[in-house]
Amino acid sequence: MVFFFTILNAIGQTNMTISVTKTINIKADPDKVWNYVNDLSKWPQWAIHNVRSSKQGDNGYWLMEGPRGTSKVKMNSDKSAGTLDHDFIDPGEGHWKVPCRVVAGNLGSHFMITFTKPEQMPDEAFEIGMKMLEEELAKLKEFVEKH
Repeated sequence: MVFFFTILNAIGQTNMTISVTKTINIKADPDKVWNYVNDLSKWPQWAIHNVRSSKQGDNGYWLMEGPRGTSKVKMNSDKSAGTLDHDFIDPGEGHWKVPCRVVAGNLGSHFMITFTKPEQMPDEAFEIGMKMLEEELAKLKEFVEKH
């Protein structure tokens, strides 16, 4: 599921802010999905395009080695609410606030994640990233359902 939003500024000009929300159904209990995603040491298993390794850093941040260098991720999660929101600091593309949710569904869980394109990122790079995200979400589903 993908949503695009346009925001109008005060003088009537259009500033395009692109946000994409992806949802994947996982045949597993919401607690299991939440625990798996909240464990940043497991991200290299499923975030196959963006995270090659992860290790705990300072001040609640994790250091994630990826194709663009070392990124930092800090979870702002709340299990009772099913939230897995996080701050992602990329060395080249800046700071992202990434809202995530896990909710119960008829056949397990729905995992939802939203990305808003940073202004400095080219549209084409964002579109490629969203295609890679689909592969990562498929890998997340595979790992959680098998383990």
